[in-house]
Amino acid sequence: MEPLFAVVLQEDGTALGIRFLNFADEEDFLCALEKMCTDMEIIKEARQEEGIIQRYEGPILRCLNIFQKEISICFCTQYFQIISFKPLLEALIENYKENPNIETIEKFFMQINSQELPLDSSTLSVSSKVKGASVTKPIKCFGQYVNVKFKVPYVLDQLGDFLIKPLIDIFDTGIITIFNVLFSEQRILFVSENMSCEEIYHYVHTAVMLLSPSVGIIQEQVFPYTTIASRFFRTPGYVAGLATKELTKNSEKWDLLCDLDDGKIIVDSYGDHFTDEDTISLDTQIYSKIINVIEFANFEDQILSLFYNYKQYIIDIGMETQIIPNLQHLVKLNRWRINLWKQSDKFDIYKSEREDNIRFEEVFTQVTKLKYSKSIKDEDITKTFEIISKYDYSDVDHLTTILTKNSCLNILCNYIFHDSEDIRGLAKNFMKKLKLYRSPKVNGIFKMGYSYA
Repeated sequence: MEPLFAVVLQEDGTALGIRFLNFADEEDFLCALEKMCTDMEIIKEARQEEGIIQRYEGPILRCLNIFQKEISICFCTQYFQIISFKPLLEALIENYKENPNIETIEKFFMQINSQELPLDSSTLSVSSKVKGASVTKPIKCFGQYVNVKFKVPYVLDQLGDFLIKPLIDIFDTGIITIFNVLFSEQRILFVSENMSCEEIYHYVHTAVMLLSPSVGIIQEQVFPYTTIASRFFRTPGYVAGLATKELTKNSEKWDLLCDLDDGKIIVDSYGDHFTDEDTISLDTQIYSKIINVIEFANFEDQILSLFYNYKQYIIDIGMETQIIPNLQHLVKLNRWRINLWKQSDKFDIYKSEREDNIRFEEVFTQVTKLKYSKSIKDEDITKTFEIISKYDYSDVDHLTTILTKNSCLNILCNYIFHDSEDIRGLAKNFMKKLKLYRSPKVNGIFKMGYSYA
C-alpha cells in the first residue's frame, strides 16, 4: 500500500480504507495490529492446551476465594462447610507475600491434607460442649497453629453456621414464600448490589436450611455466589446468589426473585396460589409460631425445627397419611404445592428412599400414629420401641439418617422426658444404641416439636 494508507477487511467482506495523518499514527496502528494477531495466536494455543486437560469428575466441589492486595487464592474442597478454611487461606496469603512461588502453595496443601480434620459432627470431640457451638481445632500451617472453627450441625444437610433470623428480618412474611418455592423445587434467585459476596453467600445458604434435613438433593442445586455467565440456569430448582440485578425483569430465568437490599420478593408463577384465603391461613399459623419463638426465646434451632416439622407435615399430607385429622380438607388446601413437589426430583428421591428402606415401614407407620394421635397410650409407645429394637444397629449412621429424614428420630428421643420410668428407660437404651445419648447432636433434637396437627 502507499504510505499513510491501509486497508482492513471487515467481517462482512467489505474493505475499510484508513488514511493516517502522519507516520507515527501509522506505526502505532501496525504495532497494535501485530499485537492483536499475536494475542490471537496465544489464545489459540491456550485453547488447544485446555482441550487436553483432564476434566474433574466426581463429587461437587465448593470454592472459597480470598483476595488481599493483588493476591487472590482459590481453595476447592468436597467439604461443604468450606468457610471454616478462611483463616487458613489468610495464613497462606501472608506466607505467599514473602515467598510468591508455587512451592509455597504446594507446601500449604501438603500440610492441610496431612492432618485429620473434623469434617463432620461424628468426628468432633464429645467434650465439645454445647450443641450448636463451633468446635475449635488448632491446625498446623507454616510452622504455626491456626485456630479453625468447625460447626456441629443441628441437622443433616446443614451447609454451615448460618442464622435464620437475619433472613426473616429482611423478608418478614416472605420467608414462607421462600420455603414454599424451595419445597416445590422451583428456581430462586437472591440478588444484591450493596452486599459483599460473603453476605450473599450466607443468605443463600441460610435459605437452603429451611429444608434441612432435605427430602432429596439440595447441595448440588446451590450456587451461593455466582454470575449470569455461569451455567447454574441449567440446574432444575437452583438456588443462586448474584451481585447484580440485571435479571430482575427477566422472569424466564427464575420463579422467585428475592432482593436482599430492600426485602422485596417477586413471584412469577405463584401469584394465584397465595390468593387462596385458606392456604394463607395455614402458612400464617407457622409464621406466628416463628415470631413467638423469636420474641420469647430466639433459639435458632427452635426456628429451624418449626420449618422442619412443617415440611414433614406437608409431606405426610401429600402421602395422604390417614391418621392425620381433617386429612381430605388439608389435601385440598395443599394441593398446589403437593402437586409441584410430586413433579420434582426431590419427590422421586424421597419415594425411592422409602422403597429402599421398606423394612423400616412398620416403624414409620407406628411413629406417625404417635405423632398425630389425639391420645397416646403408653402401650403404643412401648410397642414402637419394641419394633425398632429388632433392627440391625451395626450401621448406626444409616439408621440415624433414615429415622431423621422421616421425622421419627426427634419424636423417639423426646420420650426420654416421659413420665413413665419404663418408657424413659426404653428411650435411653434406644439413644445409647444410636450413640446419641449425651451427644452434642441431641440438644437440638430435643427442641424439635411433634407436629402441626
